[in-house]
Amino acid sequence: MLQQLNRINAIADKNERLNKQLGALQRGLEAVEKDNLALEKRLEENSSAHEGSAEKDGKLERILEQLESQNQQIHALVDENKNMSAKLAEATAKIKSGARKATSRSKAQAIPEGCDDLTEINGVGPKSREQLYKAGVKTFQEIAAWSKQDIDSYADKLSCKSNRIEKWVSEAKKLS
Repeated sequence: MLQQLNRINAIADKNERLNKQLGALQRGLEAVEKDNLALEKRLEENSSAHEGSAEKDGKLERILEQLESQNQQIHALVDENKNMSAKLAEATAKIKSGARKATSRSKAQAIPEGCDDLTEINGVGPKSREQLYKAGVKTFQEIAAWSKQDIDSYADKLSCKSNRIEKWVSEAKKLS
């Protein structure tokens, strides 16, 4: 579980770095596209003003090719970032699912057969649950049926206040 969390954190860190790089690259792309438009405009102006200037045309063409190459690199990074984000979401979902299953298994292991998980009653923790089991209380129905006398008796046995036990009875009625 810890290894998975470390892997997720590493993926999240890498994703964050990629997002920062992506932001910088996107800003760079915008600048490159702006430069590209300006160069295309200059190319047109130079072509019409200096028709025979093959050297200048060649330089501008090479610059345009470089800009296109950078544009492709930026798009590749955007795709990589999307893939990393998807992997991060998938890994996070697996970890959460595994944690829920592990929690369910540990709860199930602690509950004797034929007993309700009394911790589902608001205010009953694992310690109180075990005390209730030892006192022979196993189900929500048993608690829901307690009288005022029973409430006072269990408050003494469990060393807690009667009003707390009254809340348990109310919750147990909803759960039974």
